[in-house]
Amino acid sequence: MQRPPTEPATVRFRPIPARRRLLIAALAVATAAFVTWAMTRKSGIVSHAARHPADIPACAQGQTQDCVGSMTTLIAPAAAPSSASR
Repeated sequence: MQRPPTEPATVRFRPIPARRRLLIAALAVATAAFVTWAMTRKSGIVSHAARHPADIPACAQGQTQDCVGSMTTLIAPAAAPSSASR
């Protein structure tokens, strides 16, 4: 019966071929360019949502109903009394 070797057999390091390194570099540059382009392009969703309808006028000073940009009613529970007010 033989004892197993105490140190694993070392595998020689083989460098990556030049064509493979070039492919990895090109993919990295393409990915970085795509991410930069995707983050800086204008989204069509926001620009369409910001347009006001043509048939509804913009709000005048103090107007709060039946106009674009008016305020809305907010329904929220009453705040709990603070302990400092006792």
